[in-house]
Amino acid sequence: MNDNNRKQKEDGAMAIIGYEFRDRDLLWEALQGKGSLVTQIGGRLLRDNNKKMALVGDGFITLVIRKDAYKDDLVTKGEMNRRVVTLANNARLESLCDNSGLTRCINVSPVNGGVVSRDNKSATVEATVAAVFFDAGIDAAERVMENLGIVGPAASHL
Repeated sequence: MNDNNRKQKEDGAMAIIGYEFRDRDLLWEALQGKGSLVTQIGGRLLRDNNKKMALVGDGFITLVIRKDAYKDDLVTKGEMNRRVVTLANNARLESLCDNSGLTRCINVSPVNGGVVSRDNKSATVEATVAAVFFDAGIDAAERVMENLGIVGPAASHL
């Protein structure tokens, strides 16, 4: 992959999520989909593409949804769990990835002709949230979740 294509994907992703990375290598890792030929980023060995980072993002997204629900005195434990299932399910994250334009920023195998699988989309949303968390902390990652529509006004009708 040439550096111009990497920069183009990173710049596009940053514009979409509304966050400028200090460490762009974190974002580049988050954008590595299944079949990506990238095996090392910034001296770090990259295994399983963005899947490790996506696991962190999945946990963070769940934590934020539960934290927000906890603040509402009327929300029961069951409702809290329902919100997580509703707001953070893979189908919804895939849709948010497509609708935001983040899908076109995912780096996948050229053998697939640039086709991005459904699980790559949800993993990339989760990994992107984790990358922001690693780069700037909780508040910045929560803002990106709002910008993507995972939580906040865009998700309040669900």
